[in-house]
Amino acid sequence: MVSTLWIYGDSFAEEKIGSWTTILSKNLEMESKIKAVGGACTEYAFKHFTNDLKNKSFKPSDVVIFVMSSPGRLNFYHQLNEDPQTGTQIIRDVNNNKTDNPRNRWYNNNEEHIEWWLANKDHSLDNINHEGYISLIKDTAYNYPDVLFIVLPIVSISYNLDLNKSPSNFLRSYTYLTEISKKEIIGSQEDNNWYKKFIAATDNIDVRINHLTDCNIKLLAYALEEAVRKKSIDNFKYTAFRQEIIPYLTSKEEWEDGIEKGFYIYQRFISDIFLNKKKRIFS
Repeated sequence: MVSTLWIYGDSFAEEKIGSWTTILSKNLEMESKIKAVGGACTEYAFKHFTNDLKNKSFKPSDVVIFVMSSPGRLNFYHQLNEDPQTGTQIIRDVNNNKTDNPRNRWYNNNEEHIEWWLANKDHSLDNINHEGYISLIKDTAYNYPDVLFIVLPIVSISYNLDLNKSPSNFLRSYTYLTEISKKEIIGSQEDNNWYKKFIAATDNIDVRINHLTDCNIKLLAYALEEAVRKKSIDNFKYTAFRQEIIPYLTSKEEWEDGIEKGFYIYQRFISDIFLNKKKRIFS
């Protein structure tokens, strides 16, 4: 019986051509069930995780990788049941939501309620909740000793309780995927607006698959394969990934140069973005 690789999360784990999830499942010779959606909140991923848990979907020798999204994303009924990709609308530039794009209609119709919610909620609870989600995954590992559970947060959670007692089939990384993504960009370390600057030339779309260059996608797949085989995440460190290798993109030529160097995978829609920007400039 072929084992299954279960993956939950957001755009860092979303299945695309060239994603690390595809490489990892192939290298491990496992079937894959990818339940990661770009822009989704952790609550969306956790809802799917708990549904699979209730249905007793996890079998011996399966591997579960949970990519923990950043706390504070929108997690209303709309995000959890209708359009999970809108979870990051409030995190990005709010003004970008005030367009005729149908995806923004829900936000625009509920903007006053969302602003009230943001002004009155206790944001520290987001971090406490995320720590609680991780604890439940750890508890699940105790009850499923033949299944390996790996938690990969994309950012640091400030309410890390540092409860070190864990079963051997539960691995938690303290190497954060957003930091790996940031470290790829030349001159980004002292820049708080590094991500907005990197995606500015491509209409706020990251040209990288899973926010990582192709070489680091492969290194991530290799690091996770090693973690699965050794049941240890000790070698999953920032030094395992390439750093300071790509510039802030400003032109199609820089993007094409990155493709030639093996940093990016060609995507037709990215080429169209550059073409349409050029048309707007000269129109």
